[in-house]
Amino acid sequence: MTLYYSLIFVILVIEILLFFVLMLPLPIKWQKILIHWWSTSPTVSRIKYFTKISCVFIFILLLDSIARIDIGKEAKNIMNTDEEESNVSAPPSHDMEATMFARKFYAQRNIYLCGSTLFLDLILRRIFFLLKEKIVLTDKIFELQQSLANDDHPTKTSDKKKQPINKKKKKVND
Repeated sequence: MTLYYSLIFVILVIEILLFFVLMLPLPIKWQKILIHWWSTSPTVSRIKYFTKISCVFIFILLLDSIARIDIGKEAKNIMNTDEEESNVSAPPSHDMEATMFARKFYAQRNIYLCGSTLFLDLILRRIFFLLKEKIVLTDKIFELQQSLANDDHPTKTSDKKKQPINKKKKKVND
């Protein structure tokens, strides 16, 4: 495997590990700390910037791998048409076939490697956003529960709001 595909594999492994860390059932306090650190850390922002740039290069490599498969199919078609035109039954070159199959295998491997890396990157971005949203909503729920617990005595405005409801209840009961 070439150097750039090895780097893509390392990025894929890091993304998989990060995915499992984000999916751990951590307490809300730990999740808050982790998400806050992830959102505000300058080091993490540099890593995010590097990831965005690397995604562009990974996408280019994905397109290159797709093109290599198409080139392999065209080469096979050309080889078949050359054999038909010559009408000479030459012994099949096993080295050529093995080389073509190896190129096809490498191209398919590179497609899966690049595609799964890009797909997991999109999933991680969405999961991070959802966890951030979950923490914000959990904080809002906690604040609302605290305000309801502190609001035991009825106020004048709440009595005014309850009057139309009480009238409707009486009408329904009658």
